[in-house]
Amino acid sequence: MKSAGLPPVCHVTVLNPARHPRIFYKWAWSQKELGHEVTVIGQDSSPAPYQMAGIRIVPIRPFGRASLRRWLAPIWLLGMCLRVKAKVFVIHAPDLLPTAVFLKVFFRKKIIYDVHEDYARSLTFGDHHPAWHRWLADIWRTWECWAARRFDRIVYAEACYQGMLHVKKEKVFVLENKFSDRAATEGHYPIPEVPYLLYTGTLAPEWGVMATLDFWESLVPKNPIRLVIAGFAANNTFLEQLRARISAYPFSAQIELIGGDTPVPYGQILALIRGSVAGAAFYQLTPAIEGKHPSKFYEFQALGKPLFFTPFEDWVDYDAHAPLGIPWESGQSVADAWEALSNWQDRSAKLDKAACFWTNEAVAGVMAGLK
Repeated sequence: MKSAGLPPVCHVTVLNPARHPRIFYKWAWSQKELGHEVTVIGQDSSPAPYQMAGIRIVPIRPFGRASLRRWLAPIWLLGMCLRVKAKVFVIHAPDLLPTAVFLKVFFRKKIIYDVHEDYARSLTFGDHHPAWHRWLADIWRTWECWAARRFDRIVYAEACYQGMLHVKKEKVFVLENKFSDRAATEGHYPIPEVPYLLYTGTLAPEWGVMATLDFWESLVPKNPIRLVIAGFAANNTFLEQLRARISAYPFSAQIELIGGDTPVPYGQILALIRGSVAGAAFYQLTPAIEGKHPSKFYEFQALGKPLFFTPFEDWVDYDAHAPLGIPWESGQSVADAWEALSNWQDRSAKLDKAACFWTNEAVAGVMAGLK
């Protein structure tokens, strides 16, 4: 129920689904529980707007990264935003910075820019971007900083992003991608009935899916455990390489690929984590990843499951005070790492799981003073 005095809120994105974990289950759901009237504009296959959990979803027809609709999005999404008649807009896509500036300057809307990633750095180092994008990085940073200074709130999804956009400190908040179980009961998803190691997330080399295959390949001859890979690949060429590698394995029947060319529902990901023996997070230390604490960390911790992770210094320090799992990198013994699982329950008992959860209070702090 809408509370008197709280402004209506609209979340807007371009490539993300409307029911994106951060946008819908964390941001929008928290605002709804705080008493705001909330709308989400995002990709959804529904032919018409609908309500879910008290949140209005305005669907936009799904399209790809290279689609002309993406490049025209700042124009046609502006009209959709104005029809919603919200007072506060939360912008989740860098493509929509022109839309946000227009809403702020000409319609006096309050703007929250939710920074999911360091886009300039991603343009420079992300393998999923074509090489010609890299020369745009400096231009992009200048434009993003200029726009951000005009907004009412800047919210970073990672603590390491602070200072990135050079805005006043009083406008800056950090809302890390901590765990929310609001999607846990959405739908029923079958899980393998045999023990399995789980990889979830973006299907790309830098996020460790190939390293997971290396780890599992060394493990499976002596430990007949299934491997489940669940995620979406933005790069079709890499997806075909991944499928080819899987099919070439002598044990390929023990590998299950879920998603691939389609996003995996968040509820299904949570169900898979709950049913797994352990997860794998063998990320590469690229400039686009350095300093991040991926949402996968909080999900596995909150659900009481260990992660095998790349032993970056920052992550080893994090594991020391908030037990995460078992560090492993290529060249180390897979058998020893697997054996270390036997000590996991003792370590995980020391974790304050409350620290892994997304809270309404954090969102309330961002919204304070916005009318």
